[in-house]
Amino acid sequence: MTVYLPAALVVFRALVSPLLVWGAWDGMVTGWFLAVFSAAFLSDVLDGMIARRLGVSTSRLRYADTWADITLYLAVLLSAWLTHKATLMALGGPSGFSSLARPRPGAWISSGMGGSRDVPSIFHALERRAAIEP
Repeated sequence: MTVYLPAALVVFRALVSPLLVWGAWDGMVTGWFLAVFSAAFLSDVLDGMIARRLGVSTSRLRYADTWADITLYLAVLLSAWLTHKATLMALGGPSGFSSLARPRPGAWISSGMGGSRDVPSIFHALERRAAIEP
């Protein structure tokens, strides 16, 4: 019976995602929203570990896990938009939230690819795009 636990956690996460959006639809987040999100996040952390420990990690389960993660985090993003739209717009809107971590002008961030090549900050690119668009 425990071999079905990782799959049950994945299904749980996929099923609660629309409930999170529904809970935030009125623009408020209550205690049940935080409890359900916490349980879904914990299931995301634990399902892979449990599946590997039980030896039931399959490509199909990993694929389902990926889609459950996508639905959960998109639901959280949409819920944040529904409940805190004005704050998110003040931070730069859905196009990157560029003011959250604005590096100094001319700053370069390492690509982290193990090489010596550096790439410009994504925030600079978003700022340039915002300056061009009317």
